[in-house]
Formats: sequence, structure tokens, C-alpha cells
Amino acid sequence: MILREDTDRTTVELTGELDRFNAPRLAELFGALADRRVRHVDVDMARVSFIDVGGLRTLAQAFHLAARRGATLALRRPSPQIVWLMRATDTTALLLGDAPPADGAAWSPPRTSSAPS
Repeated sequence: MILREDTDRTTVELTGELDRFNAPRLAELFGALADRRVRHVDVDMARVSFIDVGGLRTLAQAFHLAARRGATLALRRPSPQIVWLMRATDTTALLLGDAPPADGAAWSPPRTSSAPS
């Protein structure tokens, strides 16, 4: 996790996996940013290789915390897989707004064959 701070904006650059095991550390960071009254938080997701529902829940909770404090939180450059998960959980508008996937491509989960071999 890399934190870049500007005068009115903080960018949190995430790398690797965001799951229920490491999401609490991220939640603590978002809480600290809210306590410092940071007005705008961008979460750069371009290098996130995996996210589960626990990680997504942490991001949604951080969005609501920011909103309650009059701040903004937005995801930037999510992979198509992350966008797919957000669509599947109906959190796309909440977390992305108008931001497209990192490469602009759509993604679908791999199809599994149920035909007998």
C-alpha cells in the first residue's frame, strides 16, 4: 500500500490482494484519513490482483464514512475483473461513478462446462 498526499487529495495505491485477511488494515487507514478530514481520497486499483467480498465491503464502508464526513472516495483504474465483481454486487455506481476499467475492456467470468466428459 502506497499513500500519496497532495494539498487537497490523497491517493491510496493498492497492490496485490484485497481480501478479508488484509482488509482490516485498509479500514484502519481509511478511518485515519477520515479523522484527519481528508477531503478527497482516490483508491488506485490498477495493481490489485484479487478482491473478495470482504475487500469490497471495506471499500463500500470507506465510501460511506467519507460521505458522512463530507468527503469523497473514488476507485481509480480497477481491472475488468474488479468491475465485474462490483457489477455482480451492485456496487458499481457507488464506488466507480463514471470511471472505466483499467484497460476499458469488459470482463466475464470463465465459463465452466457442465457437459459430461
